[in-house]
Amino acid sequence: MLPLLGNLPILLQGNLIEISEKLKATYGSIFSLSLGGKWVVFINGNEYLREVFVKNAEFFSDRPKVFFIDKVLESKAVTAQNGLEWKTHRTFMVTALRNLGFGKKSMESKVLEETQHFLRVLSDSNGDPINVSDPIYVAVSNIICSIALGERFDYNDVEFKKLINVINELLSNQNIPAINLLPVLQYLPGDIFGAKRIIQQTHLLKKVFKRYIAEHINTIDPGNSRDFIDEYIIEQKRKPGLTDDDFPIAVFELFGAGTDTISNTITWSVLYLLKNPDVQDRMRDELLCTIPTDRPPTMADKLNLPFCEAVIAETQRLANILPFALPHAATEDVMIDKFKILKGSFVIPNLSSVAHDEELFPDHLKFDPLRFIDKQGKFYGQERIVPFSLGKRSCPGESLARMELFLFITSMVKKFHILPEIDGIFPSSKGQLGIAYVPNPFKARFVERNKY
Repeated sequence: MLPLLGNLPILLQGNLIEISEKLKATYGSIFSLSLGGKWVVFINGNEYLREVFVKNAEFFSDRPKVFFIDKVLESKAVTAQNGLEWKTHRTFMVTALRNLGFGKKSMESKVLEETQHFLRVLSDSNGDPINVSDPIYVAVSNIICSIALGERFDYNDVEFKKLINVINELLSNQNIPAINLLPVLQYLPGDIFGAKRIIQQTHLLKKVFKRYIAEHINTIDPGNSRDFIDEYIIEQKRKPGLTDDDFPIAVFELFGAGTDTISNTITWSVLYLLKNPDVQDRMRDELLCTIPTDRPPTMADKLNLPFCEAVIAETQRLANILPFALPHAATEDVMIDKFKILKGSFVIPNLSSVAHDEELFPDHLKFDPLRFIDKQGKFYGQERIVPFSLGKRSCPGESLARMELFLFITSMVKKFHILPEIDGIFPSSKGQLGIAYVPNPFKARFVERNKY
């Protein structure tokens, strides 16, 4: 262990996901590293994750002052705050999203509308190779725009594309996990880790969202809430804890949480499906059996599409989009089994340890949707994975996320045959780890099967 830097050399040995797996194999399901004078405790495995973040949630739900939380989110709004401020914003977020249609038919209509725009973009490619992550990111962002800003944008809108490109670049920055764990890296000369660039992007986003907020303030009808910004303005008068400083960060985190993870999961699904044509064919057979007409799938079809659901669950498992979620902080000394986690420690939920648990998922690196199909052919076992985290900090937008994944992925497979850019040559299944684990850029061909 080095003075000040502590166990930093261990983190320089490669991918943090692979490093954590090696440390878990050596030291067990709870291990700690000393980084920059702080103890960073990694929690692995379903049993310990639930023991720490569910049963002992009162001691492990705070956020520490790490780079992303302190400098990007400025310790504001739902994701970054603690205590009463966090409860105020979490309650508002859940209520506002419910008011805007989460879990209701009106939200499904928005997603279905955007799905049709997205499918038209794929049709317009005429079977030529395209970087599919671009239209996916735009489509999912548009759904959040309709919720947050009350409008959607054309896929070629220059300002809209600039906005989502900044969000995408910021959240996919591979240096953020390292700076979070060792904050001194942000102060190295020459901005080697791009910390200044990240902060500049944050200021740019805040400026954009402040402009939308100002426009809403000038046009709001308190009796007719149009979107999330209106909900915030209206609720501010009732709850002083919703401050003007929190406002643009609240809009940003809605974009980040509602766009990045979902768009990347859909992109991973395309990668896995083009590498597994037999899975595509079985999905499509199930879809045509359930929906023999030309109409696209709806949520009412979900119960009759167990294999499609299994494909989505297996994509979430193997893609492992948020392997470490965001750091938590211990607010007291707590004994977990024989381990004492000290007050002030950074506590990292290693969700990857569940997704790649060999006992739960034998041959865990294989894409196999049948893991989620029982002997009766029914979908089961979704609770074995935790793609939306767990405990008090779990994702409040889970219902929308599940709806988007189901409608986008099933609609794609029903309408198109997904093929690699070059027959027989497939993209790598390795990704890049920023806040989320994202696939490396690749192209695919979408060959239309039948006209809707």
